[in-house]
Amino acid sequence: MDNFYLIHNCETNKFRVYLNTSNADVMKKFNQINRDEKTVKKFVIVIEAVKVNVANKSQWNWESKCDLGEIYAIKVDNHRFYTLVCKNLGYRELYISRYGRKQTNSNDKKLIATINSISKITIQKLLE
Repeated sequence: MDNFYLIHNCETNKFRVYLNTSNADVMKKFNQINRDEKTVKKFVIVIEAVKVNVANKSQWNWESKCDLGEIYAIKVDNHRFYTLVCKNLGYRELYISRYGRKQTNSNDKKLIATINSISKITIQKLLE
């Protein structure tokens, strides 16, 4: 079971973002990004662009589809946060689930396994 913590909520756009606090890599890299004001701003810009549907492939890239929803990569510099996008009670919900680094134009076996592991998560929302 993966524990997700709500990090952003927008009632106007019916949009929520959750962070997987059960995944050590996600937490480590999210904390690393939060130590640098420049990367924090880049992360916020991507989330805001996704919220209003103006994100481009350099920020937000479709990776796969599963029974739970679609999987996208949030891109901040060399960081990739693999994110499950679901619809729930009229809200578009993003679950930042896994972390990976894309080194080439194509996904390697490890990255494909990381992306595929998202389809097997069980979501538990904390403090909602």
